[in-house]
Amino acid sequence: MELKGTLTERDLRTATWLHLAPRKAIGALGLLVLSFGIWVLWLAFFSSKPDPGWGKWIMLAVLAYLSAYFFIYVPFWVKRHFRQYKELQREQVLTPEESGLSAKTVNGKSMLVWSDLRSWKENKNVFMLYVTDDLYHLVPKHFFASETDIKSFREMLQRSAKRS
Repeated sequence: MELKGTLTERDLRTATWLHLAPRKAIGALGLLVLSFGIWVLWLAFFSSKPDPGWGKWIMLAVLAYLSAYFFIYVPFWVKRHFRQYKELQREQVLTPEESGLSAKTVNGKSMLVWSDLRSWKENKNVFMLYVTDDLYHLVPKHFFASETDIKSFREMLQRSAKRS
């Protein structure tokens, strides 16, 4: 099987969100804390009780900062890095083999040996192959010719590395 294609900004954005996504238990805890914070803010601003002081403004500032970080800065950062890193914008030919994933571009060849993989993740659009906790190789699903190829690649990954 040969995988061929060019990464897009959308692929990188999807991978960034998948990389940032917490485990389900931590995500549920985060949503609980966020809901509690919004509820406290609601009470602080709209309750008939005495004004709690400057604490509500700090909580509002933290909420605004986190919103700006995730919904403005992260997408800007991804777009900027994609445009700066020209190698990402070149066509790639990936060949999964028993020993690893071979990659070829106009600038050269490389081989990711399966035993070097720390873990992997996937969503409906991409596979992410981690060599460290934060460094990964990206394999978009639009590189595959068929759903059967995607299934074969997934099975190869399951034999080779743990899933995170």
